[in-house]
Amino acid sequence: MKTQYYFLATTVLLCSFTPSQGGFKKNTRKLSDHAYNQASKGAVIQTNTGFDNQTTVTPGPFVSEDVKFTDLPERIQTFIKDRSRRNVDYLSKLPNLEKQLKEALSDKNELTFTSCSVYTSASRAVQYEVLVSYFGITNLPLIFDENGNLIWVGSFNRIESLVNFEDMSGGASKLSKEELSFFNSEFKASGQYRDFTVSEEAVSNAQASVNTYAGVKSYEFNLVKPDTKEGVGETLTLRYDGGKKLVAGFYLGKRQ
Repeated sequence: MKTQYYFLATTVLLCSFTPSQGGFKKNTRKLSDHAYNQASKGAVIQTNTGFDNQTTVTPGPFVSEDVKFTDLPERIQTFIKDRSRRNVDYLSKLPNLEKQLKEALSDKNELTFTSCSVYTSASRAVQYEVLVSYFGITNLPLIFDENGNLIWVGSFNRIESLVNFEDMSGGASKLSKEELSFFNSEFKASGQYRDFTVSEEAVSNAQASVNTYAGVKSYEFNLVKPDTKEGVGETLTLRYDGGKKLVAGFYLGKRQ
């Protein structure tokens, strides 16, 4: 099933159409030139309006389509198939995870395909966001480019710092001071992101982390700006590759 999204300049008119619904849903929100330009360079961002009148906004046009595993490029299929098996050796080397949990996970496949969404931008750039079950514990995303190259990974490395699954507050790989300084400078220079700073507190609360998997390094930010007037916060999620290039993200706030 395909969903088409359209956006116009910095006053964004979002119209989504799903054939089975037989009509359009529409909402609007202003975005900065910086945010629009970032998206036009290939950053693909999800969009949704929830029951609570909150809207997730993307600053660029794209088509979203859910596809089956067999419809994925062969390179992506091979990547997942190669890891759709047990990995007892990796589990045995985890430094902190309790022994009984290692044993419980030993008969689980490292990866199991769950779903995939394909995003095509106006410039015809394509991204595949694949959701996989990781040792049966949780679903995590992988983002591939149109050539099947893995360009962004979720928090797979978090398991390396966990002792058990009762306390999931830890386990995030923290950014260095140099990385914090770099991204804060980027955010402050942006009209869209300047109010969302990355603090030491955000890092300790796993709102900012470094993810690694299969030799790929990624950054993820889940930043919140509270609205003291109405008590409704704004959330900005940004995903960067190891070269600190924006890959994907989304904004969640009150619909205007």
